[in-house]
Amino acid sequence: MYYLGETDRRLVMGGMNQAAQHGGPYAMLRLFDGRACELEDVCPENGDDWPQEAVELTLPEAEAGDPEAMAALYDIYYYVKEPDEDEAMKWLRRAAEAGHVESMHLLGEIARNDEGYANDTERLEAAEVLL
Repeated sequence: MYYLGETDRRLVMGGMNQAAQHGGPYAMLRLFDGRACELEDVCPENGDDWPQEAVELTLPEAEAGDPEAMAALYDIYYYVKEPDEDEAMKWLRRAAEAGHVESMHLLGEIARNDEGYANDTERLEAAEVLL
């Protein structure tokens, strides 16, 4: 069972590496999360920082108006070593404004659970627009 598990892990890691090498930001984040660079020597060509590689490849696409790239930047900025929540939320809002459905839904969930509104009606109305 151990060897079967190890073989499966290597196959998955190889697929993640291929996706990352072809610019897949979520594959890069998964490799970062799994410490692939440290443990497997599966590193980006320009160093050992998968999140930085994801930013460098995804940011130009997002700035050019790609809603998928904008949504990916939310995850990149939010789930890295030193999260930048303000930058992450900026890209989540931009993705939602560009019509990215999953981003609209996530913002709606955030608004629905936000206790910073004056009352429940105001909070739920803000969430309803997004959801």
